[in-house]
Parts: sequence; structure tokens; C-alpha cells
Amino acid sequence: MRSMLSILLFCSVLCMNPACSEKESETSEAQVVTKTITLDVQGMTCTGCENSIVENLTKVEGVLQVSADHKTGSARVVVDSAKVNEREMIKVLSDIGYQASMKKSG
Repeated sequence: MRSMLSILLFCSVLCMNPACSEKESETSEAQVVTKTITLDVQGMTCTGCENSIVENLTKVEGVLQVSADHKTGSARVVVDSAKVNEREMIKVLSDIGYQASMKKSG
């Protein structure tokens, strides 16, 4: 019984080692595959629109960074590609009153 307690105590001390948890977070962060989604957004007329778009897209799990520009009518969204996709971003914007589509290259 006493040796079992010693083993449990030893294991709990190992798990509290900061170096151990740092490696775990580095590993999980390194596994994130990001993707930049650029959307054409119709209906943005001011910085208030930009702020609304940024605020609402930022709430989506997997969204890492958002910027919107009413002058160019576009939004740039950096996402964890395993958690979110373009269609979800377009749906969020539609739900708050904007019409969005994937930006055409070229």
C-alpha cells in the first residue's frame, strides 16, 4: 500500500513539471494547419460593419485571426483548417446580414 502511494505521488510530481506541459503545448500548436480564407463581402459600408464582421467571425471555433475592409469589400480570415471552412464563414456573415462569397483570384 505504501509503495502504491509513493508511485502515485511520483507520477503526480512528474505531471506538474513545467517542461513537460510546455512540450505538450508546443506539439499541439505545431499540429495546427492554418488556412487563409479571403471573402468578398457585399454590404459593408463603414468601420462599424468591419467591427461587426470581425466580432462575429472571431466567435467561431477555429478562427484564429480576422480582418475586414469596407473600402475593398473583403474579409481575410485565418483559420485552423481542421475546425472550420469557407462555407461556415459565409453562413456567419449571411446570418448577420452580409452577402459573402469566396474571393476570385486574379
